[in-house]
Amino acid sequence: MSGQTKCVIIAAGRGSRLADRAASKPLLEVAGKPLIDWAIDAAHRAGVREFVVVTGYAGDELEKHLGSKAAADGISIAAVRNEEWEKENGLSVLKSKSLAGERFFLMMADHIFDPRLLDGLGRQPIGEDEVILAVDPRVEGHPHVDLEDVTKVRDEDGRIAAIGKNIPLYNTFDTGVFLCTPALFAALEDSQRRGDFSLSGGIRALAEKGKARTWRIGDVFWIDVDDERAWRKAEEAIASGLAGRPPVRRAFRLSWKGIRVLLTGAGLLLLVFLLLKIGTGTVLDHLARFGPWFLAIVGLAFIWIFLQACAWSLIQAAHFRPVPLLRLYRTKIISDSLNGLIPSASVGGDAARAFLIRRHVPLTEGIPCVLVDKTIEFSAGILFIMTGFLLSLLFLDLPGWMNGAAVVCLSATVFGIVLLVVFQLKGVLWTLGRIAKVVPRVGRFVAKRESQVKGLDDNLRLVYTNLNPRTIAAAALHFFARFLGVAEIYIILRVLGSQVSFIQAFFTATGVTIINTVFFIVPGHFGVMESAHVVILQSLGFSAALGLSLGVIRRVRKLVTIAVGLALFALGREKG
Repeated sequence: MSGQTKCVIIAAGRGSRLADRAASKPLLEVAGKPLIDWAIDAAHRAGVREFVVVTGYAGDELEKHLGSKAAADGISIAAVRNEEWEKENGLSVLKSKSLAGERFFLMMADHIFDPRLLDGLGRQPIGEDEVILAVDPRVEGHPHVDLEDVTKVRDEDGRIAAIGKNIPLYNTFDTGVFLCTPALFAALEDSQRRGDFSLSGGIRALAEKGKARTWRIGDVFWIDVDDERAWRKAEEAIASGLAGRPPVRRAFRLSWKGIRVLLTGAGLLLLVFLLLKIGTGTVLDHLARFGPWFLAIVGLAFIWIFLQACAWSLIQAAHFRPVPLLRLYRTKIISDSLNGLIPSASVGGDAARAFLIRRHVPLTEGIPCVLVDKTIEFSAGILFIMTGFLLSLLFLDLPGWMNGAAVVCLSATVFGIVLLVVFQLKGVLWTLGRIAKVVPRVGRFVAKRESQVKGLDDNLRLVYTNLNPRTIAAAALHFFARFLGVAEIYIILRVLGSQVSFIQAFFTATGVTIINTVFFIVPGHFGVMESAHVVILQSLGFSAALGLSLGVIRRVRKLVTIAVGLALFALGREKG
């Protein structure tokens, strides 16, 4: 793509269907970032450095934002005001005539798309009197298109034969992204003389001359954020990574993905090795013997999650607006499922919690509540582990190396919790300010989001300076919920014929938790969790086969709860 290519963005409309969410549609936040920023950033990542933004409704506020954006990102943004913004969008496009240049992208401010769309479109050769429209051929069951509102296109041999929202025959959708030459302005002037002020009118004028070409985008993501439903879909798509990432980070992302694949493979190989060494037949025999009891331990797992949801609900209601308990319970099941799949020390899924309840509370309330709840959960977990090891030291004969390892792990975890609380008390703004000294991009982010970050800090301080009985009750719920994990181990070992004591089950639960935490980088703890059970059970004098069987049974139970969580997430997306 030529470095001289500019980008014209139409951002003049009001967006009445989303007026409840933002006074100006281009400044409507999607996943924490204004719509206009999604458009600019996508073009910026595709190599564009010069922008022309046509403003209109609430133009002063938008133009002030654009000035800050240009300064923060080191790009050029020229604003052109359309005082007749109520008219159709072709008039807004025409306002950019003097600044657009000889070759330019044309985009709509309310469209979000993967930057690869512009990469591909920008590489297309174009004549001096042509325009090229990026079209989507996925006209059947498109997950992100409102069929009643989308502009439809009949593409014949790479050229536009017809375009409009109500044409009867079509085979592609208009994505709202064009590669243009000044010929577009002459066509718009011609169509407007005939009383048609729409952009499609100008495109039709070019199509009549055979000068309106198409380029098919394949499976690249895009969405027109035009109403509440589309806004929710956009948030979900961005959360799942469909909107793309900066190209400069792609190599790292791919290498990290490769590391995760290697670690998962290594964990699975370790599991296979254990099965072959210890004996697959013995493990299968234990699984068959335990069969009917799977319902019992699955039930215990969901009771555990319910108690955690109750703790979260107490914190939310104590400091912010309450959220229905069943909604929190559903969200907690989903987040725990993600924790079981993401290599992030059982916190990756928790990052999604605030977004999953965003319809009930804003992120400035949801995020601090999740942070506090997770900190309390970690603290309760440390108390639980310390209790388990204290009882083990008093009543069990453990190898010396295990005691030393436990002390090191506990010390590191306690230090991590203290550091987390300090950062929260200091404030997110203070923390990001320190990071910005090393990563300048963080500083630009803070400059654009300072008011939102301050709101987040205020809510965090509100929680920590107003601790009350409900917060203490939440900590107690997190502490006692972990005993259900002990009960699970006790039940499994008893059903398999072992004369295990409750304290031995308690020690097994704490030991496995620590080992899993140390090896958090392994996705799903495959191989690690099973090995941990073998090591812990052998240290207590039980057989390796019993330890492996315990680990495999708990793995099967975990897979069931993960499947339920992913199903709930999928059902929620379909309803949205």
